[in-house]
Amino acid sequence: MRKPILFCAFIVFVCVAFSGCVRLSEYERDVGDLARQLQQERAINASNVKDLELKLKDKSRSVNELAQRYIVLEETAGELRAWRAGFAAELSALSADVAELKLIVTKNASTMKGPAPLALFSTIVDIENRLNALIKKREADAAAPAPAISPAQ
Repeated sequence: MRKPILFCAFIVFVCVAFSGCVRLSEYERDVGDLARQLQQERAINASNVKDLELKLKDKSRSVNELAQRYIVLEETAGELRAWRAGFAAELSALSADVAELKLIVTKNASTMKGPAPLALFSTIVDIENRLNALIKKREADAAAPAPAISPAQ
């Protein structure tokens, strides 16, 4: 009775021992397949890295270009603000000169002959009205908020 139990134990041991074994050719084939798959994945990853690097270069170039454009726009805006301030000063000085000219024409109208004083006074009033319109427009523009620069510009 002992022999059949030992024989059965031996058979079970042999089955278990050899069931986990793999032939060398199957092992080499599986390792080769895995090595090819690894190479393919590495090639795909290298390609993806190159694509991402190119995109990063493009983005950083775009950011640099936008920063340079912003700097130029700020400089231009500063120049325009300075010109506008000078223009406003000139408008105010011109308005004061026209008021003074109007006063002089009014005082000396009695010494002038014919329709000349009236025509001169009329022209001065027209100039004054145009100057006042320009000054009001400048004040309205100065009070209006500056337009925001959108990302699409």
